[in-house]
Amino acid sequence: MAEMALEYIFKIFIYIVAVLVIIGIVLNFQHIASMFKLPCLFPPCEEIRCETSIINEEEINEAVLKKYCDLCWSKTGEKRYDKDCVCYLIKGSLNLPASFSHPHCNLKCSNPGASSVFIEYKLLENNVTIDC
Repeated sequence: MAEMALEYIFKIFIYIVAVLVIIGIVLNFQHIASMFKLPCLFPPCEEIRCETSIINEEEINEAVLKKYCDLCWSKTGEKRYDKDCVCYLIKGSLNLPASFSHPHCNLKCSNPGASSVFIEYKLLENNVTIDC
């Protein structure tokens, strides 16, 4: 009877060691496994990239801010991009609106003498920020 109990404990010990060895192998070769691309089975499958576009506008007004805010949100926030991203750098004379309200956009620029505006997606805020 005592032999049966020892045999059972020894089997459990062997299973635990085997599981730990497999976990160690997976962790050691994780970087190699990440190099192989598996086919996409569940959407969204497209790879989202963040590239900053430099735009020249004569006048940066409310319509321009809303346009580029929507464009930035559609390529980052809507697709659940997982990093901060400066979508656009807009150069031109700044004509700030008295009040700016737009879904998914925060206007943080208060310098009327600025000559450029950054349209940036902020992951933690899950919002697009417009800054000078």
